[in-house]
Amino acid sequence: MIQKNYGFQSQEVVKAIDLIKMARDKDHAIFLSFTGNMISSGLRSLICDLCKERKIEAVITNGAGVEEDIIKTFGDYIPINFDDMPEELLEKKIYRIGNVGVGHELYDKFELFLCDYYKKAIELPDCDQTPGSISRELGNIRNDPKSFLYWAKRNNIEVFCPTFHDGAFGDFFVDYREQFPDYRVDFLYENVKLTRLVRSFPKCGAVILGGGTPKHFTLNNSILRGGYDWTIRVSTSIPFDGSDSGGDSNEARSWGKLRLDGAGVEIFADATLVFPMIVKHGFEVGD
Repeated sequence: MIQKNYGFQSQEVVKAIDLIKMARDKDHAIFLSFTGNMISSGLRSLICDLCKERKIEAVITNGAGVEEDIIKTFGDYIPINFDDMPEELLEKKIYRIGNVGVGHELYDKFELFLCDYYKKAIELPDCDQTPGSISRELGNIRNDPKSFLYWAKRNNIEVFCPTFHDGAFGDFFVDYREQFPDYRVDFLYENVKLTRLVRSFPKCGAVILGGGTPKHFTLNNSILRGGYDWTIRVSTSIPFDGSDSGGDSNEARSWGKLRLDGAGVEIFADATLVFPMIVKHGFEVGD
C-alpha cells in the first residue's frame, strides 16, 4: 500500500503514479524502456500485461530483453541464491542472473528455435529487417500469451532493440552470417523509426527501468521533438560518476531529452520492488 504521508522514496513512487494517471487522462503516449534483467527478474509478467492491455505505445529494450522473453517461453527460471558457488552452478549447468538461475537446456532450445524459424521470421511480409520488427515476428511465431513480444505484435506496439546482437542473439548471428554473408539487420532504420514515432505524438513521456543502452536510446531519440514532456526513472544508479545509467532528469534537460518544464521523477530503488506498485496504481493493471 502506498502512503502519501511517508517520506523518502515512497513520495517519489506516489509522484510517479500520479504522473502516469495524468498522462493517461490526457492521452499522452507512454514509452516503456527496460534492461534485460527486468525480464529475468519476473517483471516480464507486468510488462506483458501492459502490452496485452495496450497501456503503452512502444517498448525499448536490449538484446537480453527480447531473447529472454523468448527463452522463457521454453521453461521457467530457477530461484537460487546470490551467494551460490559458481563451481556448483557450472556443474549443474545453471547460469546465474543475480539470484535467478537459467538452465542451460533453455538456451539449447532457444538456439534450435532460431535455427528453425529465424529465416521464416525475416521473410514475413511485415518484417522490415529492423531488430524490433524481427523480435516481434519471432515472439509471434512462439505464440505464447505470457510473452510481451506476442502481445506487442497483436496490439501493434512497436518494439525497439538497439543492441539486438548482444548475448545469445549475437552468438547465433556469427554462425548465421557465415551461412548468409549478404544478410543485414537494419540498425539505422531502427533509430529512424523510433525518432519518427516519438515526434508523431503531441504529448509523450517515458517510463525507464534501469539504464544502459535502452535508457540512452529512449532519451536520445526524443531530442528532435524537443524532449519528452515527462519521464519516470527507476534505478539504483547514481548521477555522480557521469555514466548514462546514472544520468538524472536535470542532465536529460541539459541535452534537450526532457523539456525544461517537463516533470522528471527519480526513484532510487530496485524496480522489482516499486514497478508492481506503479503498474497497479498508475496503469491500473493487475490485482
